[in-house]
Amino acid sequence: MHQVQMKLQKVRFSTKFFILPFEGYDVVLGTQWLRTLGPIQWDFEKLQMKFF
Repeated sequence: MHQVQMKLQKVRFSTKFFILPFEGYDVVLGTQWLRTLGPIQWDFEKLQMKFF
């Protein structure tokens, strides 16, 4: 497990990452991290998600 510094839409934060040998993926978001965001709006056609 690695502590990783990230920046999403000008907001910096630190989170734990597990390094896995998946080809073709930049990152896989886990439910433990996603639940910290609160309500999420998904658009799978546009491949977008919105949260506050």
